[in-house]
Order: sequence, then structure tokens, then C-alpha cells
Amino acid sequence: MCILFTLVAVLLADQISKQIIAKLMVPGESIPMLGSFFQLTYVRNPRAAFGVSLGAGPFHIVVSSIVIVLLTVLLWKMRQQRGGVPIALSCILAGAWGNLIDRIRWGEVIDFLNLGIGNYRWPVFNLADLAVTAGAFFLVFLSIRKGNLLKWNESKQ
Repeated sequence: MCILFTLVAVLLADQISKQIIAKLMVPGESIPMLGSFFQLTYVRNPRAAFGVSLGAGPFHIVVSSIVIVLLTVLLWKMRQQRGGVPIALSCILAGAWGNLIDRIRWGEVIDFLNLGIGNYRWPVFNLADLAVTAGAFFLVFLSIRKGNLLKWNESKQ
């Protein structure tokens, strides 16, 4: 149940936030929220997360679809498990779905979260990107905390 709740909550938050931004702002518009540190900036992004260029639109759709299938199978096999790993994977899956929906619908992704200090800015991103990144960091944290990462490294030597 946690897997489904996390997946639906993150996906809905991502899609609703993008709809609100697209209705209330024009591309390129910025609204300061916490001075220059945090701004809402409406950007339509044909690239991957954080503006990374990894090929054309169809490439993103194919890669995202493969990741979605693999994560869905993995989560199905883990459906009885509790704890952080299924939740982290659910965040990654929801983020992949969120950006895939955008790519299929518009051919690009709506980004709007803009962080930085002065001219030093992180690339504009969205809640789907945040979910993927947070899920990945959470998986690494869980691996380090449980010692799994260290055990894996020792077995390779």
C-alpha cells in the first residue's frame, strides 16, 4: 500500500504543479519566492533532468519506458516488503512516469523550480526530477546505513 500511495501522491503532485505553472505563467517568466534563492521559473525542457543533453525526444521516451518497466517489475516483486527501499523506488518510478507523460504529451518537460544564489543557479527542474533524485539518494543512504554498499565493495576486491 505504501508503494502505491507514494507513486500516486508524487505523480499527482508533479502533474498538478506543472499544470498550474503552465496556466499561470508564460515560458521564461520568473517569480521570486525566497528572494533570488528560490524562484518559480517556467521553462520547457526538451533535454533530460537538470538540462542534461542525452539525445533527441524519442531517445528519452524509450529509455524512460525501459526504466519504468524494470522498476515496475522490481516493485511488484517487492510488494510485500516494508521500509525505505520500496518507497525510494516508488519515488524514482513516479518521477520517471511524470516526465514521460510530459514528453508524450508535449514533446518536452515543464520545469519550474529554480534554486541558486545570484548568478550561480542550479538548472531549473520539476517535482519529477526531485523525486528521482531524492529516491536515488535515499537508496544510497539506505545502502550505506545497512552496510550493503561496503559489503559489495569488499566482495569485489
